[in-house]
Amino acid sequence: MSELNWTRHFLYLSLGILLLACLAYSPIFGRIGDWFGYLFVAGAWHASAIVLALRQSDRRALRLLFVVLVGLWSLLVPWVGLLLAGTLLPRDFPSGAALPIVFGLSSATGAASYWLLIRWWWLPSLSGGSIFWVVASCTLVSVLIAAAQPALKGFGVPSDISVHLLPSVLWWFAFSGALCLSQRIATRACLLTGS
Repeated sequence: MSELNWTRHFLYLSLGILLLACLAYSPIFGRIGDWFGYLFVAGAWHASAIVLALRQSDRRALRLLFVVLVGLWSLLVPWVGLLLAGTLLPRDFPSGAALPIVFGLSSATGAASYWLLIRWWWLPSLSGGSIFWVVASCTLVSVLIAAAQPALKGFGVPSDISVHLLPSVLWWFAFSGALCLSQRIATRACLLTGS
């Protein structure tokens, strides 16, 4: 049996969509103008969805620490992507093509480090190979959404949706979907082999 109740986890993620939409559009909360505040909330919500779906109910202080650390790490990940892109890309690289690369590098860095935290703190049974699927799926959705930004803008999609809400939600479900699938495949393999 998995250490995580995946149904509960995906339910919390779905509720997170409403939270992010309320933060972006509700006159009560006001519009999110602070990109980094948004990143903190998005990261902390996903981490909350992980810890609230854990089957073990102890270590509450550690859960809270995990949520705060993930929220803070979510603030730094875009800077890591920018730093990597600035280091790896040549100076004459076309600026229009840089956005998907920055999104991809940020996403890959964030997914890999977040996967490590989850494995160390909560899911030691995760297979080492699952990091590949998690990073690949998160990077793919991030690069695609970054590449689609001109088209989304052309269709009149507000930037609060195309730049904030959509990338966050797609990343959440790519990360969790790959993690869940990897864990279910590993569990089935263990059941079949008896190990």
